[in-house]
Amino acid sequence: MARPLKPKTPFAERLIRARGAMGRNEAASRLKTHPVTLGSYERGVALPTVEVLIAMREVYGVSLDWLISGMGEMRLPLPEGTSPPLPETLASLDRPRLRSLFQAFIDTVIRQPATLQQKPEELADWLIKGYDWLAGPPSQDDASTPGLP
Repeated sequence: MARPLKPKTPFAERLIRARGAMGRNEAASRLKTHPVTLGSYERGVALPTVEVLIAMREVYGVSLDWLISGMGEMRLPLPEGTSPPLPETLASLDRPRLRSLFQAFIDTVIRQPATLQQKPEELADWLIKGYDWLAGPPSQDDASTPGLP
């Protein structure tokens, strides 16, 4: 497990803020650096190279002026018609499969409105189970569409 970060400099604090919710391992992979090295930047005990700073601008979508000096806007303006890059975990979702799952959930709620009386975590578990079920052929134990609890 990664050590908790204790930034020693304002620059290190901005690096942590720029990474946001992206995990350190994913960020390091996308920056083409080692997670320990990224951690040393984020603690303020080392400084990234110019190449890594440029990669941070691309991966995190931040202004280098803001990242280096704290001046100006944090986020770069996006070209018209584009959206910010998704973390790899979200970008890898099978959207048609996810759409099928949500459609099945909506159909279930329409047919059985009492479904919404379930706890939110139970409904979330059902959606996750359905997503996994749609991933491939059903196992011997689960040969039918996942049902609500």
